[in-house]
Amino acid sequence: MSETVQTLTQQFIQALHRLEDSGDLDGICTLFDRDAPLEAPGRTGRYRGPEGARQFWGEYRNSFSTIRSEFEQTVVGEHGAALFWTARGRLRHHPQEITYQGVTLLEFQGDRIAHMRTVFDRAPFQMAVQQRIRPAAR
Repeated sequence: MSETVQTLTQQFIQALHRLEDSGDLDGICTLFDRDAPLEAPGRTGRYRGPEGARQFWGEYRNSFSTIRSEFEQTVVGEHGAALFWTARGRLRHHPQEITYQGVTLLEFQGDRIAHMRTVFDRAPFQMAVQQRIRPAAR
């Protein structure tokens, strides 16, 4: 295991927590290489580099009034890491807490993220949308 990869992985987690807590985009965006793609369900091919990261993570944070990711496991290799997590929070226009799980794969080149791919369970989001549009039972 590379000590650099371990350090970069911890920097990513810390920057994500700052983003979730305070909305600080700068910390996480500076971790990305200038051409690094960021991929997520329904968002592949839309985001690249630090500016793409700013848009990606800004949209993420703005979707929630509160959000917190907890990392259950990180698997670190020579050039990358897999982060298994559970996130809990409240969507901006939904009163109930939402909990969802996923994994984020990070590939590093030098001291920057060269590629980020995240996958997660979308069902809790779909249920929240359905509950929001469904009329209240009487």
